[in-house]
Amino acid sequence: MTIGVSGDAFAATGLNAGCEAWYSVIGGLFPETALAITRAARAGRCRGRPLRLSSQRLEPLWALFRRHERGSLRVVATAAGACRASIRVAQPAAAR
Repeated sequence: MTIGVSGDAFAATGLNAGCEAWYSVIGGLFPETALAITRAARAGRCRGRPLRLSSQRLEPLWALFRRHERGSLRVVATAAGACRASIRVAQPAAAR
């Protein structure tokens, strides 16, 4: 059993507080960003200031999560749809 944090906007704070896991909704869509937040938190680089650099960059996303109460999954699903459309354009014809 692990103790983790759910709620992406609170990931850095939870990891710094000793949580062993982050149950993320953004991790599948933005893996590099989620990994950077996790690594920084694990390295202790955000103690006292919850990963302001990475987390502030995501403030527009956190604002959408807050605006659509219990809607973070819907927000990310919409973002995934937009990303999928741009990926299809970028893929070579053989990959489609």
